[in-house]
Amino acid sequence: MRHLLAAVSGLLMVTGCVGAVGGTDTGGDDGTDEPDAGTTINTMGATIYKRDVHAAMAKCSGGGCHSLDAVSGALGKFYTMDPDAGYAAIERAPTIVGGFTSIAPILTKITAGHQGVTYTPDESTKITNWLSVEATERKGTNPTPTVDPKAMLATWTGCMTLENFRAANMPGAWSTLAANNNQKCLNCHQGGGDGFMVNGNADVFFKVVSEQSGYLLKYFTVDTASEPAKVIINTGAMNNAGTVIVGHPRFNPTTNIGMTALQKFYDSTLAAQTAAGGNCGPAKLID
Repeated sequence: MRHLLAAVSGLLMVTGCVGAVGGTDTGGDDGTDEPDAGTTINTMGATIYKRDVHAAMAKCSGGGCHSLDAVSGALGKFYTMDPDAGYAAIERAPTIVGGFTSIAPILTKITAGHQGVTYTPDESTKITNWLSVEATERKGTNPTPTVDPKAMLATWTGCMTLENFRAANMPGAWSTLAANNNQKCLNCHQGGGDGFMVNGNADVFFKVVSEQSGYLLKYFTVDTASEPAKVIINTGAMNNAGTVIVGHPRFNPTTNIGMTALQKFYDSTLAAQTAAGGNCGPAKLID
């Protein structure tokens, strides 16, 4: 995959490209405020965060992007050297932790290459464990088994086909979609720039979004609040890009040729999954 992205990234036109397409949650600005000085939270989740995760979060403070006192366009500002204050901020930042699941932006945005930040395998394991503990604590004692959103997305990719992708005109629609200033999405994102993938080549486009969760999540996510949980179009990510992220060209996030194609692709994938009784075959998702 590194070779694939390297090959297509040479096509990337960086002029005027500011900000990534929004996160995987469904909201805009998370409204995170700096916690009161001296706040100490002693839940198991807080203990694990401060012991295992906080040090890795220093990677997100580069350039002052996600620091609590940063003057930046970042939607979530949570990092400070004080672990107690950092925990109080990050656990209230849905654009960072989402629903404390395996597809939380704190994991998937980094996987997709956000600002060149990477986690070590040990850091990824510790962050995943912390999210799991937080999810359990938020459900109270003796929680019922929860669905794994990433597993649901993996099953979904088994029902995604290149034929339906082409039939929905995903490559043509997204490669010609332009913002209000007439700047095309393709200009900045055809090599996967800023964590969002658009490409006029159907094979390249489909391979990236079907195999890499960070890119897939910009188009689809999992609604864990519904009964049963289900895969849905990630309108939140599009709304963030079109109306919220500072510096990103503005566009109508719900009514455009790209979303029309995405809805058609979603419908055909859902129909295939329904016809197959929920599981179409081997998952295409790799990470």
